Amino acid sequence: MSSAKFIHWFRMDLRLHDVPTITKALKTCSTFYPVYIFDEDDINEQKIRYNKVRFILDALKDIDNKLQLSGGRLYVFKGNPAKIFSDLFKKWDISYLSYEEDVQPIWKETEKSIQEVCKQNDVKIIKEVSHTLWNLDEILNANRGQPPITYEVFCHVVEVLGTPPRPEPELKLEGISMPRDDSLLLDLPANPEELGVHLECIQQKNKIWIGGETQAFEHLAERLKVEEAALADGFFMPNQVKPDLLGPSMSLSAAFSLGCLSVRKFYWSLQDLHSSVNPDLYVPESLIGQLLWREYFYTMCKNNPNYGTMQENPICLNIPWLTDDEKLKSWTNGQTGFPFIDAAMRQMIQEGWLHHVGRNAVACFLTRGDLWISWEEGFKVSS
Repeated sequence: MSSAKFIHWFRMDLRLHDVPTITKALKTCSTFYPVYIFDEDDINEQKIRYNKVRFILDALKDIDNKLQLSGGRLYVFKGNPAKIFSDLFKKWDISYLSYEEDVQPIWKETEKSIQEVCKQNDVKIIKEVSHTLWNLDEILNANRGQPPITYEVFCHVVEVLGTPPRPEPELKLEGISMPRDDSLLLDLPANPEELGVHLECIQQKNKIWIGGETQAFEHLAERLKVEEAALADGFFMPNQVKPDLLGPSMSLSAAFSLGCLSVRKFYWSLQDLHSSVNPDLYVPESLIGQLLWREYFYTMCKNNPNYGTMQENPICLNIPWLTDDEKLKSWTNGQTGFPFIDAAMRQMIQEGWLHHVGRNAVACFLTRGDLWISWEEGFKVSS
């Protein structure tokens, strides 16, 4: 191993298990600087809201606690990522920057600026896939370079590719050099307000969701117990078969979205559980159906910079939606007069999350179910 130093940029991989990018970097480098950056533009333009920022802070504290047990520390900044990295590359004499590959179109402009800064400072980039089950480029290549337009075609393509890789174990941090730069060792923000993000409604003071890898593992263990009981009774995906909108949530979507839990970890936990409970039975697609839908939509947005729009989007139908600001406002604020729709929208405002039954209901109500208002308007509200 050389004496090279690298920064790992935590973004949508807020965990220390199944992080192949760091594993690869450690094969080349001996010194590791873990960094997270709150992009000031995202905060100023309210692209990330209160609940999400609070969840991220939980996850960062969890990572920082684990790093400190091995003598390290997580460096957290707020500002322009390109400017911050330009300074850090010089200050720490960095040779490599690692980060998880992100296929979302909104990320491409930021990545382009980071690549330019790396080029100017002779810093090499290391990136690996771990936010999705498969490498999406392999899915596209297997489908002649095009995204599978239908879910059925997608399922056929991934069946040909075979099962996704198993997750990597948690990083062994002992023996890794993680210097503590006292000039930059600032305390993690205690709350979103310290970053300039404020409550949107008073009910958000009630903390429903707790971020972090530790919490995600605890939630996973609880979820697997429920799944095991369902498998023993002969059915799969109890959250689909018997949805409980009022009980404790079994959802791990927030942990997947911000990478507190690896989707490959969950996939293989389910597969292995099924094999242990019913070793002689075929594993049905429905067991991991929601994960496949997640993968399908990520594949559809790969290489599609207009995925979040309608008219410029080559895979989207152009529909003559209506424009009605008052009805859109009523839907957004949970004031349509339809109790279930309003309850669901108010939950989203307060908690930043909805059960999939609620999500389907409010999305349908906004679009083809009642208001006939574009899904693009709904996307602005839910993002």
